[in-house]
Amino acid sequence: LITNDITCTPNDCHSNFPSAETVLLPERLGGGSTLIVGYGTCPTTGILRHGESCEMSCKPGFTFSGQQPSCAVGIVDSDVTCVPSDCTDVHAPANGRLGDCSLDGSLSHNSECSLMCNPGYSATGDQPLCWGGVVHSTLRCQPDSCSGVVAPEFAILGSCPTNGTLASGQACEIECLTGYSLNGDQPSCHLGVLTMSAVCIPDDCIDLAVPDHGAVGTCPSGSVLPHAGSCSFECLPGYTLRGEQPTCAAGVITSSVYCEPND
Repeated sequence: LITNDITCTPNDCHSNFPSAETVLLPERLGGGSTLIVGYGTCPTTGILRHGESCEMSCKPGFTFSGQQPSCAVGIVDSDVTCVPSDCTDVHAPANGRLGDCSLDGSLSHNSECSLMCNPGYSATGDQPLCWGGVVHSTLRCQPDSCSGVVAPEFAILGSCPTNGTLASGQACEIECLTGYSLNGDQPSCHLGVLTMSAVCIPDDCIDLAVPDHGAVGTCPSGSVLPHAGSCSFECLPGYTLRGEQPTCAAGVITSSVYCEPND
């Protein structure tokens, strides 16, 4: 009598490991390389029982393509590929426009495009880069500053910056020297355009006084002598004029005139 209790059992699979494929990261994202396929629900031992299946995972920003692993009599049937996702959310920055970026906001994986700023604004930061379905961009459109703020003749900078540059939206005040008054607009900056017409005009002289025992002569009767002007007082009968007649320079009268009684 021959007894035979030998049975044949199907083999399990012992080599169900994710692909070691890596992708290179852009320098802007730190460089180096990264794995894109993970174990997901598959055992990390790499062992998959006969008749079972599992699902490997893709790195965020990558989508599965192909066939998930299944085991049959020791053979893994698997074709797992992780495909990088494109981007769909490229937007124009505030105070800017899309430039050469797509109007529908799309951008292919590992591609860049160039946004543009409106006149009066300049770009700072990084242009858009799509990697794994995520747009990486720090680009901002900053208002242009204004250079060229200088003190006009007979003035000092006052509250204006010594480097001559105003930020957009800022203004400052030029100060005139003693004897001069400001005329025109103080400096202000708007989106890179400097508005400034301030000039310092010499003051007239307002303290012109007729000497004792004198008369106005050619001098103005209102006691105001214009800048760079001069005039001549006269003395009443019985008096002789002595000294220097009035002249005006930047609000300051120079005069030593007086009327001396005759002998």
